[in-house]
Amino acid sequence: MKKIIWTTITLALVLAFTSCQSTKKSSKYQIKTLKENKDRIVVEMEYPEFYAYPEINRVVGAYITSDYEKTLANMKENHETIDWDDDFFSENMHSEYNISCPEMIITESNISFIIDRYVYFAGAAHGGSEYVTFNYDIVSQSFKDITDIPWVGDLEKLSAYCTWALKEDLYDDGLYEDEWLEQGASATPENYSAFTYDGTTLTVYYQQYQVAPYAAGIPCVEFTEKEYRAFFDKQK
Repeated sequence: MKKIIWTTITLALVLAFTSCQSTKKSSKYQIKTLKENKDRIVVEMEYPEFYAYPEINRVVGAYITSDYEKTLANMKENHETIDWDDDFFSENMHSEYNISCPEMIITESNISFIIDRYVYFAGAAHGGSEYVTFNYDIVSQSFKDITDIPWVGDLEKLSAYCTWALKEDLYDDGLYEDEWLEQGASATPENYSAFTYDGTTLTVYYQQYQVAPYAAGIPCVEFTEKEYRAFFDKQK
């Protein structure tokens, strides 16, 4: 189960950021903003802190703190291998670590949102994003996996639907390769760990390179219970 929420930021993260801190507020949560630019590492974070759900805050805080410390350690190690006097590495060359929340869904029974983790290591051709999602059931006060949604069924069934939908979508863009896509959309928990649910529409996200080349970005499959059931009714 994934977990989320947060009322206070952990001491480690508080100490990590000294450059700038601000807060954006809404009725259910606030967006905490942290920024730092030091030693050729630019950090920008925007993450939710809920007013009434401390368990979500604790889990989000633990995730961000751990990932921040690990990623910055890797960036500093990478910087040690770079010849900064080389003309290629100008004064503007730097590494980037960005955390944002591109989507937030709050219903009477569910909280579902995305943390977009973007990382760029100095000298690389490009950076990369990863979606980490959190799905919290307000009624049971617990975090949910995708198969906890009653009409989804098991991962084999979900994989069959999503594999079909991905092929329909990516084939038109010329980004579809059978073996690559089928492996990335196979029925394993890690392949279906990133999703959001608004009580009607389920959206499954696949990370960069998971089912298609980098140019495909982060592919997703969005569908309702009615669409899902209709697909399997046609298979009978």
